[in-house]
Amino acid sequence: MHRLPDDIVLHILSFLDDAKSLVRTSAISSQWKTRWSSHSRDLFFDESFSASAMLEILSALESQYVPKIGTFHFSHIPQYNRSISLLYDKVIKFAASRFVNNLTFNINHDVGSKHYPYAKACSYIFSAGVVRACPSLKTLRLNGCSLGYISLFPAVTSMHLESCYLFDLDLSRACPNLKELCLVDPKVWGPDGRGIKAGQNLVRLSLEYKSPSIRWKRRSFKISAPGLEYFRLEVDHRDDMEYIPLVDFPSLQCAVIDAAHPTERIDLIENNQNLSNRKLRRERRKQNSLFRLLQGLRKVKYLSLSPTSIQGLSMLPDRLERQPSPLARLKTLTLLENPVEVDFLHIPANVLIYLLGGSTSATLQLPCKREG
Repeated sequence: MHRLPDDIVLHILSFLDDAKSLVRTSAISSQWKTRWSSHSRDLFFDESFSASAMLEILSALESQYVPKIGTFHFSHIPQYNRSISLLYDKVIKFAASRFVNNLTFNINHDVGSKHYPYAKACSYIFSAGVVRACPSLKTLRLNGCSLGYISLFPAVTSMHLESCYLFDLDLSRACPNLKELCLVDPKVWGPDGRGIKAGQNLVRLSLEYKSPSIRWKRRSFKISAPGLEYFRLEVDHRDDMEYIPLVDFPSLQCAVIDAAHPTERIDLIENNQNLSNRKLRRERRKQNSLFRLLQGLRKVKYLSLSPTSIQGLSMLPDRLERQPSPLARLKTLTLLENPVEVDFLHIPANVLIYLLGGSTSATLQLPCKREG
């Protein structure tokens, strides 16, 4: 028996109901014990599992000798049930106790505020020490969770947060080894000016606004990342332009900006007598957000802009003329190919001067036309 290959040993053990007792008995060779203990399993719970079924499965797995979980994917559509917090708590505790490497925790609820209690339950789970100092967790993906003072994840290197409720996040403390961060449709609580502080190890950041801000008040926020080298921004809807964050990226090397453009020039909007003061302020924020973002990318060397971003800058003629280019270290400006019909070769002179005028060695790189 001791001469069996490792893959056959694992295959045999996977069919045994009482593997926990079996691998602990002296009748089994040490090879079996070692291989079974070092073997990691993957678990996937999707929306087809009821809460009671998942609780039963987790209870059964706890009775077996399953010491390690490689990937744990949990996806759930919450319904009004007092046991929801118990389920979420049990899922996270089980994942942490089995030294999970990759954790996906996905709550597929409506973005309306009536579902906030479910997100709040997750806030307790991730902040009350349930998974505190989880040394094995490398990749963390959360959807629909509330994150404020999250636990310590010393080993996490990649984090993906989608439709999460964000407070002030000090990732430099919670995730000191975080290298990649992706934010999709972030929802920021509290007054404007809340922020995300990343550590020195964060080198890649992606920020995406995919869903329009309907029934939810997004707020502007700040992102500070002293070691960031790559930044990508994608905004699909012009109404979300006003929520582009303030940035502090002193080490930034490369930036990719694909932003929706306003429909009118800023001077025409300000002369529109039909707009209330509140709507006028919102339109100004939408118009100025992209310009403000570029002002914060002073250290960038490689900048890529979409045709819609170029059009957005062209809507601010007065700003471009009064403000000198902040891109003193720019080496290459690349125009991204756009899937929609846009005349990307037409760049207004004032926009070109603003983007390239601050650097003596900057070059313009046009996109290649699509084949066919």
